[in-house]
Amino acid sequence: GRYDLLISDMIMPDMNGEEFATRVRELRPDLPVIFCSGYRSERIALPGPAADVLDKPVDPTVLARHVRTALIMTAAQVP
Repeated sequence: GRYDLLISDMIMPDMNGEEFATRVRELRPDLPVIFCSGYRSERIALPGPAADVLDKPVDPTVLARHVRTALIMTAAQVP
């Protein structure tokens, strides 16, 4: 299958979220990314579309809204 969205934390063992998302975007440059994290970087440098960053703890309703928006925006870009 094919994933439609990447949701990740910024701080993880072995690799941070920015590195992880960059590697995934090498395969899928258009993949929307949402970071849910207590860590706030001044600038997240990802190739492709800007990532959405939500502060933890994330309210499930807010997360659902951001997921829906990301998926709608991606679907609108498909020719």
